[in-house]
Amino acid sequence: GQLMMLPKDMARARSQDKPDPFPACLAQYEDPTGQLMMLPTDMALVWDGKFKKVVKEYAGDEEVFFKDFAAAFGKLLELGVPFQAHAAA
Repeated sequence: GQLMMLPKDMARARSQDKPDPFPACLAQYEDPTGQLMMLPTDMALVWDGKFKKVVKEYAGDEEVFFKDFAAAFGKLLELGVPFQAHAAA
């Protein structure tokens, strides 16, 4: 199956009966059906040419995405979170 939909014909969502209450940094984007919503951070992944290449690769092959995700997440788990040792009271 397809991992994600690439945004196509996305437009900034605006209320028809009142002015846009959100500044540009809080904008939402919708497809023409109103069924798909994306944030500016989502859209930035396809607006930027370098990221768009990666998005297309992952959208086209979820095995590559899961392999890369597992490797990155594994690194996070292996590195752990540094905690200070607490002396027993």
